[in-house]
Amino acid sequence: MLKMRHLSPKDYQESSWSGGKTRQVYLFPQTSHYGDRDFDYRISTATVELERSNFTPLENYERILMTLDGNIDLIHSDSQEVISLTPYTPYAFSGASPIESRGTCTDFNLIHSPRYEGHMQAISSEQASLTSSCSVQLLYFLVDCRLELDGQILEIKKEESLLVDIGAQQSELVIHFIQTKSPSAFKAIWIGLDKRNC
Repeated sequence: MLKMRHLSPKDYQESSWSGGKTRQVYLFPQTSHYGDRDFDYRISTATVELERSNFTPLENYERILMTLDGNIDLIHSDSQEVISLTPYTPYAFSGASPIESRGTCTDFNLIHSPRYEGHMQAISSEQASLTSSCSVQLLYFLVDCRLELDGQILEIKKEESLLVDIGAQQSELVIHFIQTKSPSAFKAIWIGLDKRNC
């Protein structure tokens, strides 16, 4: 059975990290704690406020990061590899990798256990629909948006999120975006998660 949960900023948890502030959008299981490193996955947005900062090491986790504004360089301290990130381009890497960030931005993050396969995609303002078979999906909205999902018309505000668990009985989820005028080139960030077959 399809389960939906509409999240607003009052549901998010805010905290600080060494380079700025973090807003935790969703943590699973909900009884877990980020600091205890006992979670399966965490979705968050954060500000990088220092020109140079070091990412929090996250052993035994995988990460996908996307900047929402501003360009940053990620330097892998162990290999000196430099990754230049521009807005709305996802980058996947090991949470254990020591990384120095250069530049300031607001970013969007997925941190997940290796037991899961994670995906991240920016949804452009022109995209009319999204189809995915991922068992857990989250949309974080960058603008006010109307959409049709499972026969329902939903009104979602900027910075709100829609969490969807499609369950085992449904093969895929189709989301239709009802066109709205927006000055932004992108209207949402999509996250998809599936358990790996171990």
